Amino acid sequence: YKGLVTATAFSGDGSALTGISSGLSNKFHAWGVNSVGSAAGWRTINFSTETVDDDNKFNHTSGTYTVPATGNYVLFAGHYHNNGLHNDYRIRFYSNTNGTLASTSAVDGDRVTTSGIMALTINEVIRVDVYHGNNAHSDAGTRGSFFGGYRLI
Repeated sequence: YKGLVTATAFSGDGSALTGISSGLSNKFHAWGVNSVGSAAGWRTINFSTETVDDDNKFNHTSGTYTVPATGNYVLFAGHYHNNGLHNDYRIRFYSNTNGTLASTSAVDGDRVTTSGIMALTINEVIRVDVYHGNNAHSDAGTRGSFFGGYRLI
């Protein structure tokens, strides 16, 4: 990622760039197999293990990330299980200030992921929710989840 460069403006005839920066900051990543509940409907995913948390802003037990600085963030998340089909199976990023930021769905699948570049503001709280369209999701079987991201600078 060291080669990632963003430019905010050209100067004069465009021969020189201004506002150039490179690299990544505010990185976080967590994963886990914690339950999200067995009833149909939306459930917030929690995580058992944090692997990266540059700013100590990720709370793995509640599954929430508190944005440390305003900027554009790349976010990615996924959920997997092998204990039943759900007719309607969705995952989303949810913000305490802006509601649903991005959502992906699958029909009768056992894994779903979502990702995107989001404009986030300082102290905004982001969580990952998963939706199951029926009660087939039991606490038996294998499941796994991940949630991570970084700020583009």
